[in-house]
Amino acid sequence: MKTKIFLIVLILIILTIISFFIWRFWSRPSFVDGTPYLRDHSGISKWQTYSNKDIGFEFKYPPDWKIKSDPAFNEVITLEIADLTQKKVFFPFGVEDEYIYPIYTIHFQIDRKKYFEDMMTDNHYDIQKIELNNINTYQFKSAAAPSSGSAIVSLLEKDGRYISVTYIAYAHVETHFKFEHVYNQILSTFKFID
Repeated sequence: MKTKIFLIVLILIILTIISFFIWRFWSRPSFVDGTPYLRDHSGISKWQTYSNKDIGFEFKYPPDWKIKSDPAFNEVITLEIADLTQKKVFFPFGVEDEYIYPIYTIHFQIDRKKYFEDMMTDNHYDIQKIELNNINTYQFKSAAAPSSGSAIVSLLEKDGRYISVTYIAYAHVETHFKFEHVYNQILSTFKFID
């Protein structure tokens, strides 16, 4: 009888562990040969498309993310979302220090060729080269964000043109990478256009 109960408990534990790993990894992007392999759980086909014909690139992004660009500084396009489902975090860079809801940001920085080439020459960032939609992509983590963790930077290069795509979060340590999967999905839709 004890052996039977032991076997039932052991099977339940094994099933629980297997269920956890299926849940944990099924919903996250995985990489095949360095390229994100993404299941369309979030409806990428319904995402909006940002296209910049002057600079020559486009990407898709979720409709609940706000896109911003500053006409005075047209080298940066920013996607941003505030997560109102979390408790506020201390934000130390305002005119006055304040508590705000966590903010997740993806910056597209345009064509700073010399800066990027210097960065790759002086590889103290542990830059990794990956293939992304036939685009040479260099990826690394940069300095820690003020509240929670490092930024993820991807440098996309084609014909001597560079665009950096950076994931930054002002969030709690445990939720800093909450939208990393969205960052990877956006990267998977990126295209240089002529």
